[in-house]
Amino acid sequence: MVLCRSRTTPYIFVNRKLGDQEMLSEMLAQNVRHGVTIRMPQKGILAQLVKDAEKNAAEALALKLSDRLSTEKLLQGVAVAFGLAYPQTHRGL
Repeated sequence: MVLCRSRTTPYIFVNRKLGDQEMLSEMLAQNVRHGVTIRMPQKGILAQLVKDAEKNAAEALALKLSDRLSTEKLLQGVAVAFGLAYPQTHRGL
């Protein structure tokens, strides 16, 4: 998702078709107290911008998951070194 503000209505650019786009747009508009337009660009610079944002988000998620796995392994190693019980946790991000 990419947010772009114009002089009149802010746009939210998405990478896929949303369920009830009109209802979501109205809900967002009520929240920010002005109109909001949701669009899915098919080509051009805006489509590339959305594609780049999606790639960046995927890379950030992969990095976060990798960091979490590294931390888990480190904590397990400390628990083993000190003879402590280490529970397996599977918490969300």
